[in-house]
Amino acid sequence: MKRLYRRNDDRVLGGVCSGLGEHLGLDPLLIRVVFVVLGMVNGIGVLLYALMWALVPSATDAGSDQRQIMRHNVQEMRGRARELAGDARGAVNQGVSSGNRAVLAGAVLIGAGLLFLLRTLHPLAWLSKLWPLLVVAVGVILVAQSLRGRD
Repeated sequence: MKRLYRRNDDRVLGGVCSGLGEHLGLDPLLIRVVFVVLGMVNGIGVLLYALMWALVPSATDAGSDQRQIMRHNVQEMRGRARELAGDARGAVNQGVSSGNRAVLAGAVLIGAGLLFLLRTLHPLAWLSKLWPLLVVAVGVILVAQSLRGRD
């Protein structure tokens, strides 16, 4: 029987989607889209991805026991989170230092206004709508940074 592994060569975050794609014989992009859609459903996709990242061994950890795999995977998650936070911090600092303070202030005001608007719709409804807004915001930041890097 074919075992499930996280791939190290075709990964965006932890290699979960590319490993699942290889295991199931599906395109990893399709699986990534499924995780994003599930992430918008009260964060289920994010939780499922994190659990799989913690529990599924990478291709290089094939012979280890489950405790060692989990310990290694959690350390890998922590390191990747720090790397992404540093990238985001650098992007924000670069944007602020290059004279985009008005854009940053405007984005903060837009985000705060959207949160206030969602809060007035229903007392707890805004919590379930926060995930999609965060996903959209991160997507906009990534696209903007990518486009800025090409100029």
